[in-house]
Amino acid sequence: MDENTNVPEVRRSDGTPSPICTLTRIVPQTWPEDRLKWLWEHLKTQSYAFDDISMLMGHQAFLIPLFNRDAEWYEIGDSGIAGMISILPRVSAVFHYAVWDDIGIQELFALQRQLFDDTFTRWELNRVTAIIPAFNKQAVRMATLAGFKYEGEFRKAFLKDGTYHNLFIYGLLKDEFYKRERSH
Repeated sequence: MDENTNVPEVRRSDGTPSPICTLTRIVPQTWPEDRLKWLWEHLKTQSYAFDDISMLMGHQAFLIPLFNRDAEWYEIGDSGIAGMISILPRVSAVFHYAVWDDIGIQELFALQRQLFDDTFTRWELNRVTAIIPAFNKQAVRMATLAGFKYEGEFRKAFLKDGTYHNLFIYGLLKDEFYKRERSH
């Protein structure tokens, strides 16, 4: 779709820009190599973001999805990364994020709303899906608070530390998102 690399920054309630809450679109072909390395060094500290196979792949587990044509990735300031992968225009995308610094939940939700509004609009999506390992209780809580609905699970589909875990499937429909936004 468009190559706009900057998504407008989130502003605090007093109107000033938040130092943490900015989303910047990563265009890997033009992104500085040292910044990509910096992102990888921080992302790999988030063990919940990788299964055993991805951990064996090392930095390629980060680079391969980053360069996929059906994906968009964003830096969350210097504190995290968010991505929409498997984007199927006019239909759906899968949402992923990892945060390695302490970000307030209100700021994180503001970023998420901004990202969803942008991708629902630009890609004309009908839904966003979150696929969450069952052991990641914090991600399940965040998805639920953001309005995602539990839709099912893939049984024993995530190998972590030699143990198979279920993956929960959560979905957020475009009309649910905008209905929720109007009520807040």
